[in-house]
Amino acid sequence: MEQGAKSLSGVRSIDMTDGVIEVLKKHEERISEEKELAGEMYMDNDLVCCTNIGKPVFQNTLSRLIDRKIKTLGLLFYCYYFGSFWVDMN
Repeated sequence: MEQGAKSLSGVRSIDMTDGVIEVLKKHEERISEEKELAGEMYMDNDLVCCTNIGKPVFQNTLSRLIDRKIKTLGLLFYCYYFGSFWVDMN
């Protein structure tokens, strides 16, 4: 993984568990496989969340996919905006 930022104020430090690091490494492998499959069509923008051809995934699309997966799995959902947990009963 690359280090650096556009400016000094963009440098951040975050704590990650070993499990999160392992998931990110597996995701990186998956992205590498997608690059191979897409060949010249792949646009390497060095993104973590991207389409199968390397284009950025819009925030609302990513949120919609996460919400759908949470509902499918019946997981407890945490709302960062309101600081509360809830389960969607629909």
